[in-house]
Amino acid sequence: MLRFLRHPGVWQVPLLLMLWWYGGQEGYALWQAFKNPAFLPVGRVVVRARDGLVEPADVQALVRSELNHNFLSIHPSHIERKLLQLPWVQAVSIRRVWPNRLDIFIKERTPIARWGKDGLIDHSFQTFYPAVSTLPEQLVELNGPLGSEEEVYNQYVQLQHLLQPLSLSINLLNLNSRGSWQLTLNSGLIVIVGRKDPLFRWARFIAWYPELQKHGQKMTQVDLRYPNGFSITSS
Repeated sequence: MLRFLRHPGVWQVPLLLMLWWYGGQEGYALWQAFKNPAFLPVGRVVVRARDGLVEPADVQALVRSELNHNFLSIHPSHIERKLLQLPWVQAVSIRRVWPNRLDIFIKERTPIARWGKDGLIDHSFQTFYPAVSTLPEQLVELNGPLGSEEEVYNQYVQLQHLLQPLSLSINLLNLNSRGSWQLTLNSGLIVIVGRKDPLFRWARFIAWYPELQKHGQKMTQVDLRYPNGFSITSS
């Protein structure tokens, strides 16, 4: 089985030399046939994406716009560039399979957290904004100034690690423009951590949390911005 890989210029050079050797009108006619979409048309396009997060209709629309070329003259690099514009697409690999098949392999982004209400960040701390219907619901929501994605995520990891003994989790973590931290737990409790020594303040609160639970009152908000303690608002 003959397979054409991703570099169209490599096989076009010997083809042009062959046409030059063949010469004259016959060579020109063969070159025109080579450029004709009806000559060896692409008959099948196979798209493989591991998680199925990329919308098939989006891929089909982008590929269809390139099918005005035939199997030999189509430019995989053009298709790759267009597919990389889709939010869930991290990388693309395309190969031609003789006689008329185009295989498209798509590596999708792996989100590690939500960024705001309608965005995501991946392992490279790059933000992307896919269709809202495709956003994973189980991920923590992070917020912060532009360019703070890595800082906010790393802070979340440290805060969540300290929280593990209490079997609680952080649903929302926010860093405002003044550098102050605030979070919301899955219990609904809002915690104002502040700017100074956030990990120390957080660890101090967690150490007191089991004792606070014994009082039976539902805490709605805790403010940790005190040098020697914290304030509690209960319902």
